[in-house]
Amino acid sequence: MKSIENVLLDFYTCVHIPVQFLDQTFNSIFNIDIQESIKDFINSTSLYHDLKQGIDALTTLTYFENIHFIVLPLQNYRQLTGYFIAGPFQSINLGKDNQFAYKPFDCLSYLGKLFENIMRQHLFSAPKFNTYVREGIYYIHKNYDKNITLTDVCKDLNVNKSYFCCIFKNETGMTFSKFLNRLRIEKSKQYLIQNNESILSIALAVGFNNHNYYTMMFKKLTGFTPIEFRQQHQIKKEALS
Repeated sequence: MKSIENVLLDFYTCVHIPVQFLDQTFNSIFNIDIQESIKDFINSTSLYHDLKQGIDALTTLTYFENIHFIVLPLQNYRQLTGYFIAGPFQSINLGKDNQFAYKPFDCLSYLGKLFENIMRQHLFSAPKFNTYVREGIYYIHKNYDKNITLTDVCKDLNVNKSYFCCIFKNETGMTFSKFLNRLRIEKSKQYLIQNNESILSIALAVGFNNHNYYTMMFKKLTGFTPIEFRQQHQIKKEALS
């Protein structure tokens, strides 16, 4: 949780735009400079509705022509899923009549990248890891739900495949494939717990393109099949209720 706060604090210190982190039910977990007037303004927009439509990458949302929010999604970081939100801020300078902080329109893309870089530094950077390994881990976290390969990662990082395989295994204790599969299985647990989607749908949602392979990997890494895991969780939930 401290890392989440540090992301908000660093970004706010740089640009003085109100920031907050919302969990997956849109409750504000941490915020800086989110006053009641800003809460009222947010409620007058379709921000929450737009978030419900599904935002899975850095996005800028605009309301009333020149009022903006930067949205940076976070997927299951240490069991926490939600959104970093920066804003509102406006891109037209009305002088003393400015309702919110003013940032030129040309700065929007730079502000988003700054926000993303600060998040990466605090949440996905491990000092003990080689730079390529850190960037590789971040790439996997960002794209695990897609059909990514070792070749894709190495091309993105512009690094030799044999060298990357060697340092990745040495520093994480896992091959690229094993690391990716473990992450996908962990992500899928949330789907199994939170909804009743089919096993195939969940497998596809976390990047597996084969129902049987997903079930086999889940059993290998957890000792349960996906269905057994879901049933076990339901039994525990009923016992506590």
